[in-house]
Amino acid sequence: MRIAGNYNFTNTREEVWAALNDRDILFHTIPGCQRLERISEHAFDYTLVIPLMAVRGTYTGQLRFVDMSAPQQCRFMLESTSSDSSVQGEGMIVLREEGDLTIMDYGCEFRFGGTMADVGRELLDDAAKVLINQGLRTLAQDVEMRAVVQASDDISVHTNGGIPEPARMPPPSSPTIPVHPDAITPDTRSRHYRFIVPKYDRLTEPLGHWERVRQFFQDKPWLLWLPAVFLAGYRLGRNKRGRVNPDSRPGDHAAER
Repeated sequence: MRIAGNYNFTNTREEVWAALNDRDILFHTIPGCQRLERISEHAFDYTLVIPLMAVRGTYTGQLRFVDMSAPQQCRFMLESTSSDSSVQGEGMIVLREEGDLTIMDYGCEFRFGGTMADVGRELLDDAAKVLINQGLRTLAQDVEMRAVVQASDDISVHTNGGIPEPARMPPPSSPTIPVHPDAITPDTRSRHYRFIVPKYDRLTEPLGHWERVRQFFQDKPWLLWLPAVFLAGYRLGRNKRGRVNPDSRPGDHAAER
C-alpha cells in the first residue's frame, strides 16, 4: 500500500526539522504511542496501541531515520509486529519553504502480513489517513509550543541580565489522543513534558457511518447470506404447498371413480 500527501506548517523549516528530531515531540505526535525509547541517535523502539477496527491491536517495533539531510529531507523505515499481524514500511519526508509556509511532502509504502493482509485495501487506506492526519495536526501544535518556549527563553535572557530562566512549558493544547490530567508529569531530567497515554483510549476523527457498516459486515460476513437463505426457504415452502390442492378432501378421488 502506498500513501503520499503534504501538510502546511506556519513555522520555519528549521523549527519543523528540530521538532522531528525531538524524542518527546515524536512520542506525543505518534498516535497511540505508549513507549518510545531511543536506541541510537536516529533510531527508536516503540509500542503502539491502535483501537481503530481495521488495524486494532498492540504493536511493538522499531523506527529508524536514515539519509538525513538537515533541514531538507530524510528517509524512514519501520517494522511492527502484533499478536497476529506484521507491518513493514519505508518512506521519505521532504521539507520545503513556500512564502511564509513550510510544506512537508511525504510518501511511504507499507507491506502487511498475517491477518492484516486480509483486510480490504480501502479500510487500510482510511485507517492510515486517519492516523497520519492526526499525527500531523499534533505535530503542528507541538512545533508551535516549542517555538513559544524558545521565544520565552530568549526574552528571559534579555530581561535577566543574560541569565536564562528555566523554561516553562505552556499548558499543552488539547491532544488528539485523550490524555488524563494526572497522567502528565514533568520529566525532571529535561525541560520537556512526558505524556503517558492510557491504553485503549479512542482516537479522534472516527470513521464515517458507511465505513462502520462496511467494517461490521466484514467482521461478520455470514450475515450477508441470511437474506439468501431466507428467500430460498420461502420459495421452497411455496413450491411444496403448490403441489397439494388445498380444496381436495379425502374420498373425492373415490367419488369420481
